[in-house]
Amino acid sequence: IGAYELTRRLGEGEFAAVYECKRAADGPDGKRYAVKAINKAKVQRHSSILKSKRNIRRVNLEVAAMRRFRHGGICQLYDVVQSNSFVYLVMEMGERDLFTFLDDHPEGCPEPVVKQVMRILALGLRHCHNAGVAHRDIKPENILVVGDPLTWAGADDRAGIVKLCDFGLCASVHDGAMLNDFVGSPGFFAPELMIRRQYDGPLADAWSMGAVMVEMLLGHRAFDSLWCPPYEHLHDVSAFSRGIREAVSRAKLGSAETPPSEPVRRLLEMLLQVEPERRANVEEVCGAKWFDL
Repeated sequence: IGAYELTRRLGEGEFAAVYECKRAADGPDGKRYAVKAINKAKVQRHSSILKSKRNIRRVNLEVAAMRRFRHGGICQLYDVVQSNSFVYLVMEMGERDLFTFLDDHPEGCPEPVVKQVMRILALGLRHCHNAGVAHRDIKPENILVVGDPLTWAGADDRAGIVKLCDFGLCASVHDGAMLNDFVGSPGFFAPELMIRRQYDGPLADAWSMGAVMVEMLLGHRAFDSLWCPPYEHLHDVSAFSRGIREAVSRAKLGSAETPPSEPVRRLLEMLLQVEPERRANVEEVCGAKWFDL
């Protein structure tokens, strides 16, 4: 594809596949990139013309948003290559995603590691929101991890030890525009998407950030058993609302062996407010004393 050679397949989604690639001119030891190959036919192929146009708008917005971002906590877009059948987004390559990283921490991560990840995630997300973009699908699979916690102590915030990626569901939120389409991933989308007709995209992102923090603190297994059951009630708003409030209360207590410290508990309190009017925005989160920003 243009100046790049695909070297291996990394994953696949509804409209796109992700590959590792390199510049042909750089030789076998050249820098590696990730390339998202968006299939134009799949984007446009839909029984509903409205949904087809919506999908096209989302691809265009993803490209436009990533071209605007310049932050160490966001995956960098280097190039866009077009063919008759595909749009190729050539991006920064991550070593693994946060979900895979958490496989090595079945009982949850130590608070210093959680602090480092959430600090960069907050800074990157603030950059998105200041640019008028809500991500709307924040989850461990969409956060790339760079390096190892042992190397993070002296890391510069501008370099980014984690990087927010996959803006395929992002939305423009200039001038406080409210959103009304239901997107996101079970376990991570904000409660108001179930309960209200309209919602604030950046505040929904703040909730998702809190859910990521819960999974980092508890580990996969405890997160799945404590946090995710309410999301099984997608057709019962009252059961979902009741369940998510109970899950929030339990998550703030942590496990019996490792209850959260006071700074962690306060940050969870800021992010995990079921009523979005009471929830902190990411600018306020960046001001949390725990982050020392």
